[in-house]
Amino acid sequence: MIMKTSMKMALASVIGQGRRLASVLVAIALGVAFMATTLLVSNSVQATLKQRAAASVGGAAAVVSVPDSGEGPIPVALPSQVKSSLPQAKVTAIAGGLTFHRTHTGQQPLQLKSLPVLDERTKLDSGRLPTTRGEIAVSSDVAAQRQIQIGQTVDFLSGEAAKDGNGGTTPLRVVGVVSPDKSGPDGVAPLAFSLDDDIWELTGRTGFLQVQVNLPDVGMEDEKTKKLVAGLPAAAGLTVRTGAEEVAERQRLLDSGIKVVTTMLLGFVVIAIFVSALVISNTFSILIAQRTRALALMRCIGADRAQVRRAVLFEAFLVGVIGSVIGLLLGAAVAAIVVSFAKGIDGLVPSVTAVLVPMSVGVVVTVLASLAPARAATRVAPIAALRPISAQAEGRVARLRIVIGTALFVAGAMCLVLSARGSGIPLGVAGGVSSFLGVMLLTPLVVPMAASVVGAPLRRGGVAGRLAVANARRNPGRAAATASALLVGVTLVTMMLVGAATGTTSINASLDRHFPVDSQISAEAPLGQGHADKLAATPEVERSGLGNSTSVTVKSGSVTIPDSALVGVSAEAAKVSRRADAFTGLADGKILLPSDAGIADGSPVTVTTEGGETLSLTAVVSSGELEAFYTTFNSVQRLDPKALNQVWVRYADGVEASTGERKVAEYLSGLPGVRVQGAAAARESLQKIINIVLLVVVGLLAMAVVIALVGIGNTLGLSVFERTRESGLLRALGLPKSGLRAMFGLEALVLTGVGTALGLLLGISYGIAGSYALLNDLGGVTVDIPWARLLLVVAVALAAGWLASVLPAIRAAKVSASAALASE
Repeated sequence: MIMKTSMKMALASVIGQGRRLASVLVAIALGVAFMATTLLVSNSVQATLKQRAAASVGGAAAVVSVPDSGEGPIPVALPSQVKSSLPQAKVTAIAGGLTFHRTHTGQQPLQLKSLPVLDERTKLDSGRLPTTRGEIAVSSDVAAQRQIQIGQTVDFLSGEAAKDGNGGTTPLRVVGVVSPDKSGPDGVAPLAFSLDDDIWELTGRTGFLQVQVNLPDVGMEDEKTKKLVAGLPAAAGLTVRTGAEEVAERQRLLDSGIKVVTTMLLGFVVIAIFVSALVISNTFSILIAQRTRALALMRCIGADRAQVRRAVLFEAFLVGVIGSVIGLLLGAAVAAIVVSFAKGIDGLVPSVTAVLVPMSVGVVVTVLASLAPARAATRVAPIAALRPISAQAEGRVARLRIVIGTALFVAGAMCLVLSARGSGIPLGVAGGVSSFLGVMLLTPLVVPMAASVVGAPLRRGGVAGRLAVANARRNPGRAAATASALLVGVTLVTMMLVGAATGTTSINASLDRHFPVDSQISAEAPLGQGHADKLAATPEVERSGLGNSTSVTVKSGSVTIPDSALVGVSAEAAKVSRRADAFTGLADGKILLPSDAGIADGSPVTVTTEGGETLSLTAVVSSGELEAFYTTFNSVQRLDPKALNQVWVRYADGVEASTGERKVAEYLSGLPGVRVQGAAAARESLQKIINIVLLVVVGLLAMAVVIALVGIGNTLGLSVFERTRESGLLRALGLPKSGLRAMFGLEALVLTGVGTALGLLLGISYGIAGSYALLNDLGGVTVDIPWARLLLVVAVALAAGWLASVLPAIRAAKVSASAALASE
């Protein structure tokens, strides 16, 4: 009976306050939808990959592969031995390996495989498959990225050269372009197909990667087939599995990769759910405060504390169920859209886990978030609750929060400092978590003070501004909870932006220290000053200069360094460097050497070529990091007239490395064997990778920010009901509707500004500390704060906060002054 009464009370409350609970439903739905989408897409990918794993084995009775140790390959004799032992078997042998495609920018890796079986997943785009030796078919991605066309002859490193990336080449003619199955193990690799003999020549490895044995229905068990194949002489030391075992092994490998990605995504889901919990708890706290008199009246007519507590918790349960159902449906819809647009996924595959886990998490988090409000609903005696509640009851709790929060923050900050100085990343993570928890506990103290600072300019804007700041500071707990939700998202977004910018700048600085030149151009024909001048005149190149190099033995006193590269730098080449101090002190008769060479500054140094020519120089120890020994261009030319000349270039600002390298090669296309290499491509690749990761991470964290902004709108929306009489009084005293709307908008800006400002401070600090902890090994960290992006974060947050206040402000302004004053 008591339970039934509590349920009726909860149901009546949900029905009667549907509009006030809308934002809670939105917060729950967004968090649950995020989780449901992640789990559903992950489950669909897993199902597809498992199906492909089974299809790739093709019902084989036994599968022979190279052992995990990598020793191999499978002997060429194995297929014939299997055929001799099992004449009725169909034996499929797959060869493959890594080779290098030689281009003007150097060697680019290429994965070779035996000719594919064409089906609905592996299609021939144009041309044909190879039929004779000397022919090759490339994947569509390779053809597009490397600008390869049918009929073109391409050079590949062959034999032992393919293993170390140097040596002679073998030309092959491109006869076809294939779109391979991208969900397979080689789907994203640069791929090409040719006859087995060509693969063996190009890779320098004669043998197979895998051999599949298929048997017609002859009543022989797979286990017996496996034992028979494993007993063959050519199968010694190889891994032999039944078809079912091979499928299970492939599924295990695929699952491990998918689980890593899913776990990472669920980390962002946890952040979104945490922010949702803050919004839910704050909403229920406001609702309970607004219903204090109603709850007290229920206590007066016989409801005990347990009934009130159960009513509030059951109300949270109902809201959690409704919000979770909405979120699950929304997540399923988003997942279906993602799967429909994603290539290589067969379709949406739901599972019990993907449905029940988001539902359960949504309900449990909602109920847990309502525990504190439910306890607050029963804390005051019935008669006392009919009068205004004293604000003194939270004194001891507030002091305890301050003590614990301060301790956590100080301890965490110390851990962050120690981690930044090299004490380890785990210590830094612990310090970040500890300090952030401390800040969260201190928000009831910090947020009102921050609101005064952030709102100071608004006070000068008239009555609306002063009222907005006062309202934001009126209830410290409510303001803290509202701002904290946004604080979480902005902190993490800022941390990622600062960390990415600092990481990029620091790594680029390290590349500049080790490889200060964008590109070095060499050719099989001699290069001279005319070639450098020609490149300097092109729009893609800012500067160019001539360099040369030879191999020498460096000797000074008791120190002897054999097989060293001595690089000659012309005056023009020195200006090409992206390090202003890279060649400081370089002059004729001097040799610039690294500080770890063991040679003192000013010491006499003798360099000797492989032909026995010598040159006496004076040591100049570099303050930076060097990968070789440097002297002037003329010095190297005198020492070794046959030294290999190179043109060094620095690309103009805004020119992508890939474009610059291609254009430089085109300008020198009349020379044989032109090769363009350097650090510019590494910088560009690094920047692209960081930008992609940053875009994904910030996009995922944006969900937490959206939920937090929903919470701000929710707080203002509920306060409209709470402050109806106050709004009416302000209207009666002469505040126009526009002033009332402005008051709510400015209040939203204050709360948003506080959460954003604190998030920026914490995010910048965490980003810098994390960068030092992660990048100390680079030899130096260059802090780079991306102010433009951070200002964009501030602008978006403030604009969204203002928009969140529009509907509550309009609702408040619609009520007439007389009606508002008459409301109870």
